[in-house]
Amino acid sequence: MTKTGSARRLAAAGLIGAAYLALCAAFPALSFGQIQVRFAEVFTLLPLFTPAGIWGVTIGCALSNIYGLALGTNIIGIWDIFLGTGATFVAAVLTYKFRDIQFRGLPILSALMPVLLNALVVGGELTMVMSPTFDLRIFWLNFGSVGLGEFIACFVIGLPLYRYLQSSGLAFRVFSNID
Repeated sequence: MTKTGSARRLAAAGLIGAAYLALCAAFPALSFGQIQVRFAEVFTLLPLFTPAGIWGVTIGCALSNIYGLALGTNIIGIWDIFLGTGATFVAAVLTYKFRDIQFRGLPILSALMPVLLNALVVGGELTMVMSPTFDLRIFWLNFGSVGLGEFIACFVIGLPLYRYLQSSGLAFRVFSNID
């Protein structure tokens, strides 16, 4: 890889991370907690276009979780910086790996990765904070709540955005010079 390619990939990851953090900072009440629609999670679909999206959303998620902790809105606390960010990283990698598996031109399996992993991990984190003896009923409520918010970000907003970026040619113009 050339120095120019590395610099472009690093710059793209930084811009994605900054945009992720900006959206979480703009909507802190919706970005943290039991009922959340973290609009920044729409960026978890960017690995469909570039591997730089993997690092961008991971960095953005880590910074957002630190920001939420400092602000006092991240009720999970320091664990979310590691576990929540880890879930986002794994989801981004799987989103990238499954990008070529499509149904009617949409990467449904890729979009499902952030929904399932965040519902599982963040739902589990929330349950540990809310229930000293890990109540499975509370876990399923948290799993469903976080999963629904992720579904809104990835399917209701993300997939139409993906289709638009593809059909308009904007995805090619924006992401073709990164890798």
